[in-house]
Amino acid sequence: VQCQQCKLHGKMAMLGYGAALKILFLPEDIYALSLSRNEIVAFLNTVAKMSESVREIRELTQLYWSTHTRLEKTTSSDQPVLGGGNMVSSSSVDLEGVEILDAAVEAVSKLAKQGLINESTESKLIQKAFQRHPELMVLSKHYGKNLRKFLNFLPSIDSELILGGFDDGEPDAIVIGTGLAGLTATLNILDRGGRVVLIEKEHRMGGNSNKASSGINACCPQNSTYGDFLESFKEDTIRSAGNSAKLPLIETLVENSESAVRWLIERVGVDLSVLAQLGGHGHKRTHRPRSGMVGAEIIYNIQRAVKSYEKSGMVKIMMDTRVTALKKKNDGAVVGVEVVSKAEDGKNKTLTVMAPNVILATGGFASDRSHGSYLEKYRPELMKMPATAGEFSTGDGITLGTSVGAGLVDMEKVQVHPTGWVDPSDPTNPGKILAGELMRGVGGI
Repeated sequence: VQCQQCKLHGKMAMLGYGAALKILFLPEDIYALSLSRNEIVAFLNTVAKMSESVREIRELTQLYWSTHTRLEKTTSSDQPVLGGGNMVSSSSVDLEGVEILDAAVEAVSKLAKQGLINESTESKLIQKAFQRHPELMVLSKHYGKNLRKFLNFLPSIDSELILGGFDDGEPDAIVIGTGLAGLTATLNILDRGGRVVLIEKEHRMGGNSNKASSGINACCPQNSTYGDFLESFKEDTIRSAGNSAKLPLIETLVENSESAVRWLIERVGVDLSVLAQLGGHGHKRTHRPRSGMVGAEIIYNIQRAVKSYEKSGMVKIMMDTRVTALKKKNDGAVVGVEVVSKAEDGKNKTLTVMAPNVILATGGFASDRSHGSYLEKYRPELMKMPATAGEFSTGDGITLGTSVGAGLVDMEKVQVHPTGWVDPSDPTNPGKILAGELMRGVGGI
């Protein structure tokens, strides 16, 4: 297990199970002597997690039955069946109505017009609709107006359906990089019906976004509780930026911060319920999860949302793939990429992927201390300073951009963080683990 958060959760769970066994088998009069403080904390955490699971199982069971009864067609219209905790009649769900048939045909027609299904799949779905295929009817009733979800659920009806992949045309966009910026761009395109090729040079997604620990600042989902307001957030940001303040960018950041957090909560499913007042802020506006680190939680949930589109063919994810060049037309428009990818036999293969839109979301260059690096060029005094950025932070995307004429701005703005963890057995290692603002903001340091 590579993820430090997963290791921590695993240790916590095992310690909690061990404490539970002690409580079950030891005499009560020696509990106080046998259980450490850490074991008690772990035990309470385990009980809480199991309680959450029990509640979720009950909710999922009710959801299953409420859906399952609709999928079963029975000749006995008067026979009662259990659904969502209530007794309902199977005849209460009308799968034969013209309105549902119309919704099914309309959804299939729109998918075909957008090139998301081929003619063979279109014909098969239309045939199923006219035959009043029960699963398709239920899907059309509840998701006919939501093409993204309708398309996503189609393989559950028939695993042999051929949905829109990249064999029948180029994608709408190529996104390079799978940190928070790249995954956010990808999910937004997918949610709007676009098709994406997502490229990552590393073996796992997330980049440095995985390491974020302190939270995400936003105003003001809880302003009625904490008295925060946009102008305060704006003034705090201007004061922190000093001479580097760019008002249009600050206004964009502040005014869109609430919608960004709501999107992470509502669309991505991230818990951001804990608030803290960290450095430079006049109010509590740094959001983080109740458990785990904010970066890892966001990346885990957003990549899961992106990967849910793989089965439908809307997204193709290329891991262990390095972009070596951008392809452009005579007018300068970037229309594709050249990549080197590892084949199944371990050998490298060169591919060209074309798309009308290419998004660079590749991160920074703080870990590249080689001669001629961006760090040496723009901040030579930091060449010997340890970095918490991953070894993959080498400025590849910046080089790709400048190769086709992109301009650069604020290249000297390399963040220097005041605290980091030092391995006593390897104190001179140039790679360090960040001791985040959260440590200071809530009193850890």
